[in-house]
Amino acid sequence: MRTRVLSLIAVALMTVALAAPAGAQGKPDGVGGGGPPSGVGDTGLYNNLSVPTLLVSAAGQSPQPYLTMGCGTAVAPGHDEQATDPDFDGYWTQKSESTWTATCGVVLAASAVIDWGDNLTGSTALKSGKTIRVEASLLAPVGAGDTGYYVEKLTDELDRYATYGTDGTTLAEAAADPGIDLPAPMTLARVWDPGAYLTIAELDKDDVVGRTVYEGVAVAEVNSAGAIVYGFNWGQKGAAPLPGSYRITVEVSTATTLTGVFDTVGDTDLPDAHTATLDIVLTASGGKNAR
Repeated sequence: MRTRVLSLIAVALMTVALAAPAGAQGKPDGVGGGGPPSGVGDTGLYNNLSVPTLLVSAAGQSPQPYLTMGCGTAVAPGHDEQATDPDFDGYWTQKSESTWTATCGVVLAASAVIDWGDNLTGSTALKSGKTIRVEASLLAPVGAGDTGYYVEKLTDELDRYATYGTDGTTLAEAAADPGIDLPAPMTLARVWDPGAYLTIAELDKDDVVGRTVYEGVAVAEVNSAGAIVYGFNWGQKGAAPLPGSYRITVEVSTATTLTGVFDTVGDTDLPDAHTATLDIVLTASGGKNAR
């Protein structure tokens, strides 16, 4: 396997229209989609898009993530004299009545690099027998004049339970502020492709792909930071992941060209211009997870 390193990102984009927001849509088991499914727990409050985003106009079955506002020019938090959250002075919070949006547009084609979830490429062992969060993002340079908003974690809780919000600081301002440790992916735009497809398969000792343990449409959501990310909770429904080696594959439509990998850690490859793979190891009692 060869690892492709991101040395530069080249993007050729043709912006053609502005899209209206898609409604919340259902999602397969284990998938963290754009909004909660209808029924218990659906508050009708969602995360606001806070990172500039390109929606690729292509064939595919992946549902568009739920957007709280129309896809178009950026709209700052506090528009229409919206008040900040009374529990978090000076901040507009996610999953509340507050609404804002980063710049968003529809494109005919895009070039992007793939960024695998940190848990998949980090030094902490991936353990079998429990749910594994599989995430991937498609990243591209921010267009001239595009605006996003810096969202902070406001409570000391597990990420999925914490409150997030923004004081209106733009991502460009945050990147220029030496007092803010802005993660590198947050300096880039996100790309959503409706043709994204996810496969997880077993690997033998000779890296030969074996039994497929999961395959399906890759569904994306707007996460707490306001970024679009593809996510799947492997093992949340059905059999728990077993110890062994696995290959995670993300395929995108021909309208999106993958030009590299953002994070060079991990055994990752681009077999072709529309496919990315990452090999991982699940252990029963610790050890490195990257092959």
